[in-house]
Amino acid sequence: MATMLIFRPHQREPRVVDLDAAPWMADVEFVLRGPVERVPGFFSIQHTGAVHRCVAFALRDRADRPLNVAATIAWGAALRREMGVGLIRHDGTRADHLVGPVAVVVDGLG
Repeated sequence: MATMLIFRPHQREPRVVDLDAAPWMADVEFVLRGPVERVPGFFSIQHTGAVHRCVAFALRDRADRPLNVAATIAWGAALRREMGVGLIRHDGTRADHLVGPVAVVVDGLG
């Protein structure tokens, strides 16, 4: 069993899709509507009151896509858990962010 959390820009909570198995890359590309790439360092996510291992995907083509605040916050938290450093620099600026839809695949949740 697996679960896919689909984060869309301008939405606070992800859409939760329960799956019988981990999705194929083509399934993720269909859901996000384009070629995807893995989000570096996005290896865990807090969901249902616990932290779970995951893999996250974002669209490769990022031009003119709106900021995805919820996914960026989740990515920053994952980086802090993994490396002790998030997306906010010491001067308060954001080092990076995610745009457009983002899919996070969590194994064993469904």
